[in-house]
Amino acid sequence: MKFLIKSLACACMILLMCQQSLALELPPLEETHRDGGLHVVVVPDTTLPYMSLTFVVPVGSVQDPKGKEGLAMATAELLSYGTGDLDQRQVAEVIDGFGGQFSAWSDHEVFGVSGSIPTLEPEARDGFLRLYLDLLTRPSLKADSLAKFKETYLGKLRAVLDNNSSVADIGSDRFGLEGHRLGRPVSGTLKSIEALTEADVQDFHRRYVIPQHGWLLVGGNVTLSQINALLDNHPGVESWESDKGRTCMEAFDLVGWCSAFCVDGDCTNNHRLGMEPPFQHKKLRVLLLDKNEPGLNQVQFRVGFPLRRVIGAPDWFDYRVGVHTLGGGFVARINRVLRVEQGLTYGAYISSDYQMPFPGTSVLSTFTRTGDLIRALDLAFAEMFDFPSKPLPEEELRVVKDMINNKRAFLFEKIDGVIAQLYLMKMYRLGADFLREYEPRIEKVSSEEAQNAVGEVFEKSQGYVVVVGNADLAETLKAWAEKQGGSFEMRPAQSIIEP
Repeated sequence: MKFLIKSLACACMILLMCQQSLALELPPLEETHRDGGLHVVVVPDTTLPYMSLTFVVPVGSVQDPKGKEGLAMATAELLSYGTGDLDQRQVAEVIDGFGGQFSAWSDHEVFGVSGSIPTLEPEARDGFLRLYLDLLTRPSLKADSLAKFKETYLGKLRAVLDNNSSVADIGSDRFGLEGHRLGRPVSGTLKSIEALTEADVQDFHRRYVIPQHGWLLVGGNVTLSQINALLDNHPGVESWESDKGRTCMEAFDLVGWCSAFCVDGDCTNNHRLGMEPPFQHKKLRVLLLDKNEPGLNQVQFRVGFPLRRVIGAPDWFDYRVGVHTLGGGFVARINRVLRVEQGLTYGAYISSDYQMPFPGTSVLSTFTRTGDLIRALDLAFAEMFDFPSKPLPEEELRVVKDMINNKRAFLFEKIDGVIAQLYLMKMYRLGADFLREYEPRIEKVSSEEAQNAVGEVFEKSQGYVVVVGNADLAETLKAWAEKQGGSFEMRPAQSIIEP
């Protein structure tokens, strides 16, 4: 899954900031580990008549079989297509009648199901929760629903080609870690989505969407006893928790995590825990995705690098400060040069894709006029690769630290934000000390530490560039790549949705 670095923080904390202190205080939490294996965490908040909940399991598209890429995503989408006697339309009508919201998703490493509901009417709240649990534990997942999903989704997948920014994002994701499980498309391809069967989605749900490997995170005007009562009296939850044909082989060093998932004796390993590190490249790679679009006068481009550090690593805060200085906002150096000083784009920002057990990637995203591409690339490279050696004044560092720390309080203004951050904490195994010491550790970062951390990530030989444009750019880009000591190739833009 992708997160802007500035959004990472503690979910189970309410930030109490004043001029004299950066201290964090833990709010009261109610937690239990049910007999069926489900971890339940409730963050009571009576300030508003509202409740937010999210069920998450640390599995995702890395579990998709080869040739069935997009299975995790499709299973998540199909949860809302029906349960029991309710079809997709009826499910939507009931949720709307309660005044609630429901969604499910999957990324590389996490499968999640979220919902929210006003709590002014306890009967409506409990009715919504019962439906939420129905959709989570016993969705229909029928062949006719899958056929309907395919018809709609394949059209959306083809439509991606009309949005060059999306083409660049997907192309960057696939090209950056090509050949690795993390480089396989979460959204699938035309061929892999068409290949999905009713048995595939039903097996994914039974095998991976399980209480033994999951957390139910609830926040708002509700108590743990109320949630447990609903869980105890829900027939779908009862059968879900007591499924004897399903086995979670627990990881010996990770409480609540499965090392393998078995259904009726057929086992698959947890690929999130057992992946090999991505291949280390020896030179810059440049890819041109040919749009074959007459009159195209603007090109999207991405510049990416492996992060080389998971969140929580000792020097993560050094990188956090450094990369924000370089590309974390409007006043950051790359945006200032490319947009404010040179007028080459409307925005240039760096985002990081945190993953476990490997760090993920850090990617510069921007666009420019076709004729300005090489100039924009040269300027971006100069800012990235010269960052460790350019002066980083204390005044600039102070502004960046204040921006990072002062914005953290806003993450916890609403219970949805608290639950979202709690989800990050559970899924990425962030220890309490890391979270509690966030602001003080940001404050301790020196200019030299920030510069060195960025220099270790933005190493040209490990980088890649993805450009979305027409084939007439090939000769110019190839010459530029060779000048950088790198390689060049061109593929049709539709390759991002094809095998």
